[in-house]
Order: sequence, then C-alpha cells, then structure tokens
Amino acid sequence: MKLKFFFLFLLIFALSFAAETGKNKAQTSKETSYVRYYKRKPLRVGVFGAGGGSFASSSDMNANMENKFSFALGGLAERPFGKNIFLRLEILFARKGFRARRQELIASMGEVANITNDIVLNYLEFPFLFYYGTDRRETSRFYGFGGLQFSYLVSASYVSNSSLGGGSQGDLSQIDNYDFGLILGVGADLKEEYFCELRYDYGIKDIYVNSENAFLEGKTFHNQTVWLTFGYKPWFWETNFLDFDFLK
Repeated sequence: MKLKFFFLFLLIFALSFAAETGKNKAQTSKETSYVRYYKRKPLRVGVFGAGGGSFASSSDMNANMENKFSFALGGLAERPFGKNIFLRLEILFARKGFRARRQELIASMGEVANITNDIVLNYLEFPFLFYYGTDRRETSRFYGFGGLQFSYLVSASYVSNSSLGGGSQGDLSQIDNYDFGLILGVGADLKEEYFCELRYDYGIKDIYVNSENAFLEGKTFHNQTVWLTFGYKPWFWETNFLDFDFLK
C-alpha cells in the first residue's frame, strides 16, 4: 500500500514539474521572441511587388471613367518602436493610369464619335507609413496602416481611338509633375519574413495642369489605386545600437 502511495506521489510530482517547466519555457520563449524581434534586430529591409486597379475620380459628372491594370515594384526600410508600433519608408516605381470614354460630334462628318482615351502614368513614389499591429503569434501578426505619399511623374502618355476610325498617341504635357496622396491599408506578416497587404491610395492634387484641351478645361482628376502587395523583408541589422529604454 505504501508503495502505491509512493508511486502516486511521484506521478503527481512529475506532472506538477512538467506543468511548471512548460510554463517557464513558454515565458522564456515569449521573452526570447520579444528580444529577437524588437531588441536585437531593430531594422528590417525588403522588397515587394504589387498589382491591382488604377483609376481617376473626376469632378465631371458626365465623365465615363474606367480602371486600368496597374503595378508597382519597390523596396522598404522598417523600424519597430515598441511591440505593436512600427514605421516604414518605401521607394517604388508605380505604373498608374485610367481609361476615359466620351462622345464627340464630328462636324465635318455629321456623326457622333465614341472616343476612348487610355492614359498611362509612370511615377516614382515615396510613401511614409505608420503601422499598428497585434501581438505576434509565433511568426505571424495582423496590422493596419496609414500614411502620406509623395509622387514624382516620370512619364505620361496616351492612346486615343475613335469609333469612326483613326486615332492618335503621344506624350501628355498637361499632367502635373508632382502628386501627394493618402494611403490606408491592412496586412499581415507571414512566416516571419514575408508579408501580404491590401492598400488604397488617393491622390490629393489635381493631376491635370495648364490644360489646353476643351474636354479637360474646368474639370479635376485625382489618382486612385487599389493594390494587393506581396513582399519579403528579412532582418538586416542585428545590433542593440538603436535600442531605446522603452524597448528594454
């Protein structure tokens, strides 16, 4: 009987020890993860690609605007400030644009032509983004973000076609060289070094300036883009040099 009680005591002791050890390991793992992600590796750099739809909003209620496929390629630098907050700087090449349809009376023919204008805008963009994320679970987390974006126009071109035949193409001189925008989005870190995001950006400025085109006169157009982004951002700088007191 005493032997049975002895083995029962050993079993209870072993289970208690295992539970306490598991708790300590979980706490240690959590602390190690915290140090790994926010203290020893304060800077991340990476690359990403994005694809989606680009269009323009117009003050002309009669304008028939359609979206076009757009894409972007770029790089980023990301710095955490605490467990849930981080800032990101990006630089990217973005192809945007839109399609505008309108009707025009051709006096010489006495007919109405359906005109289609495909606008292609290539930008070099510099977003500054503020991120707020959930606590990490293993190597994943979800987050929301927003920020500002400065865009420099690299080139602008158009292709115009008419339902009555003929057309034209060339560079657009009426496009403003600069644009400023607002960005909002949500995303997730996947498997520590990969991420996926859905973002929307809205151009604050009117993209047309000094227009000599009667169709554009008195109207405003603003860039808008919806992108699905995939990227890779490995840890780059493994040092305590940039640690702050609230990270310790």
